[in-house]
Amino acid sequence: MDAQPRRFLMLATLLLIVAMPAQAQEPAAAKDDKPVCRTFRPAGSRTGGERVCKTKAEWEAHARLQRNSGGAGSTRFAPEVNR
Repeated sequence: MDAQPRRFLMLATLLLIVAMPAQAQEPAAAKDDKPVCRTFRPAGSRTGGERVCKTKAEWEAHARLQRNSGGAGSTRFAPEVNR
């Protein structure tokens, strides 16, 4: 066997082995893309409100932003999680 085809075969095999774990993780990533909806109502009110839908990653970023901002504006709306 010539050196050129052998290198190609080794490289192709290596790429297939490396790509296999990435394929196994795709369904978990798709699960995180599912939107999570929450209803935000003005504090003390039983009517009205705003329904907001975001992915889990977006909600985590939103919570991190609220924590880092010192809670500015967090007392205006009380979240209610709809499952």
